[in-house]
Parts: sequence; structure tokens; C-alpha cells
Amino acid sequence: MERVVVLDLITYLQSNKVINKQQHGFLKKRCTATNLLESLSDWTLNIENGRRQAVAYIDFAKAFDSVCHNKLLAKMRQYGICGPLLEWIGDFLKGRTQQTRVGNALSDVNVIISGVIQGSCLGPVLFLLYSNDLVDVCSDGVIVKLYADDVKLYCSCMINVNDIDFELQMNLDKICKWAKDWQLPISYTKCNVLEIGKPGGAQYRIDSWSVVPVKNVVDLGVTIDSRLKFSTHINGIAAKAHRRANLIIRCFMSRDLTSLIRAFTTYVRPILEYCTVAWNPTLKKDIEILEKVQRRFTKRIPGLKDLTYCQRLARLKLDSLELRRVRLDLMFTYKLVFGLTDLKLSDFFLLRSDAKSRGHRYKLFLPGCSSTTRHNYFTHRVARIWNNLPENSTNFSSLALFKRSLSSNILARYCKIYYF
Repeated sequence: MERVVVLDLITYLQSNKVINKQQHGFLKKRCTATNLLESLSDWTLNIENGRRQAVAYIDFAKAFDSVCHNKLLAKMRQYGICGPLLEWIGDFLKGRTQQTRVGNALSDVNVIISGVIQGSCLGPVLFLLYSNDLVDVCSDGVIVKLYADDVKLYCSCMINVNDIDFELQMNLDKICKWAKDWQLPISYTKCNVLEIGKPGGAQYRIDSWSVVPVKNVVDLGVTIDSRLKFSTHINGIAAKAHRRANLIIRCFMSRDLTSLIRAFTTYVRPILEYCTVAWNPTLKKDIEILEKVQRRFTKRIPGLKDLTYCQRLARLKLDSLELRRVRLDLMFTYKLVFGLTDLKLSDFFLLRSDAKSRGHRYKLFLPGCSSTTRHNYFTHRVARIWNNLPENSTNFSSLALFKRSLSSNILARYCKIYYF
């Protein structure tokens, strides 16, 4: 029943463009990667132009549990959701109770007077509607990015450099007022400000709480530093992946090769490949740090200790992690070019119009850049590889066929460290 309601509700909201385009959570064709890529595009452009960038991160305390039912229903009515559907959703939210069990003992029954039901199909959509107008309270010169209850805001390139601190503080005040009006408490101790590029030394406040700029911050699971180098993030995920790989070796009683590799690809490799389109390393030392996780794990598999890393990969039918990241970059580019993700292609690439050029017909045009940070960003990193894909062997019919046609031998030439 919930799935039926959610499907029709999402269809209505998207067809009428009710959900703000800055919201990336719980929506088709949007994810953490789309959120980070849009943000990093703006930040690297500012660095390219020699501008300072300050990014404020707002954290709401128990946001999903704090939603006021009456105010939520009032917002839904404004969005055109009314009649029996609105009454059904109101009944769905109200009259719920909760208890805590410790052993055989039960606490008193408490009536739930606020919040959307977490774990339900309808809960995430209701929260998106509740926080949908947050973007509208900010001025045009400030960009707000949302992922469910995660909020970040920064000044656009239209703002004068001297007015960045004032403009950002003014919009922080607006968000604080919005949060009080809609009864979403802010967790002040978890809020941060990250200065990217040239440090400004300004201090900001969220309500009465003073926020000192930090050197790095975790943004949707990716550690962003002030220079957009991602070395801190890479070191962190590599250490976590090593610990989990060690647990597999120590805790699995079976020494079956297939089982160990399946455990590695299920529990370890996703840590190393989460959102790589946003932070794919370009320095050899960072590439080696990540590759060491797979190299060390395969060496500890019985019967493979005396083989080289190249031989182990061939025996296990695995690609190097660097080669897999090249493939992931190309797959995301395919989604951009063919509209499989809710991002504008023109914000990242332009399709080349020269029909006489050799190769496939989906080649991309990209202007040059002078800064290393912009050069290492996704668009500049992947454009040359995409344009050089062979016309005869690359299948653009579907994403699955495109992925299958990306030969490891062809992609290996774009790896900085070769394992073939």
C-alpha cells in the first residue's frame, strides 16, 4: 500500500517540479555522487579563478524524529496534496505508540507526537516535502545543496569576493530562523565551516554558537580538505579497508579461494570505491596506498603467496583498483551523456560538433584549465579517455553493453601504475 502511494506521489511531485533540484536524497537519478560532483565543480572553478570559497555545513538534531505532523500536513496541502490522500497520510502518522523492551520488562507506552516513520516507504518522501522550502529562504547568491537532512551552503561565483563572509553569515541566520519556525533543532556542535583555497580567517556563527573554520570535513562520507587533495580521505578509507580485510583472513575458517574473494569484493572493495568519481586520486602515492589493500589481501590467500601481484590478479580474474576506477569514471560519463542521471550535461561537458573527426560520435569538448585542482577534477580527468574510446569495439547501445565493451587492455593504458 505504501509503495503504491509513494510511486504516485513521486510521479506527481516530479511532473510538477515540486521537489527542489538541489535535493539529491531518496530520488531517482540522484545520489551522493551527483551532490558531490555539482559542489566540486563549483569549488574547483572558484579555485581556477583564484577565488576564496567558504562552505557551511548544517546538521539537524534527530531531524526525522522532529517533524511536526500538523506543519507537515499544512505544507503538503500547499503543494496540492489534499482530499482522501492527505487524510490517509495524516492517519498514517498519528496515533502511533512506542515502548522499550529490556529483557522481559516493558517501559510505559509513549505516544509519538512528531516525526516521520523511519524504515517506512513513505517516511523519506514526507521528510523531503517538509524540508523542500529550505532552499527558498536563502538569497540568490548562495547555493544550497541538500541530501535528505544534510545541508551545505556556499556563495556562488556571482558574489563579490569581499562580500562572501557577509553573504554567508546572513544566509546562516536565515536558515536558523527557518529551523526555529519549523521546529527542526540544529546540532550546533556538529556544524562546520570549511574554507577552500585561500584562507579568509573569518569566524561565523550559527545562532549564538561560534563556528571556527576547519581544515577538513566529512561530506556525505567523503573527507573534503581545504585544498581538495583527498589524501586524508584516501588514508582513512585505506586504513578501514585493511582492518576489514584482516578480519576476513582471521575470522573465515574456510580457505576456499572463491569464498575469500567474494568476501573481499563484498565487504572491502566497496569501501575503496564509494563515490570515486568525486575523489579519484591522481598522485601515484595515493594510488599505491589504495592498491596496497588488494595486493596485500591477495598475497595472503593460500597458494598465491609466491606469485607476483600481476599473476595473482590474472589467476583470480580481478582488475587492479585503479583500472576499476577508470571504468567507473567512464560509466558515470555515459550516464551524463545519455541522461541516465539527473544532471545537466552542459554543466559538465559540451558535445563536439565536428562530424569529420575520427572516432565515435559522442566526443566531448572541454575548455582548458590552469590550476592543478581543476585539472584533476572529474570532467578534465575523464574527457580524454572518453574521446579516445575505439569506435569499433565500444557499444553505446545501453549502459550494460557499454560496460561490457570496455576492455581492460584498452583501459590499462590510462593507468599511471601498470599491473599487466
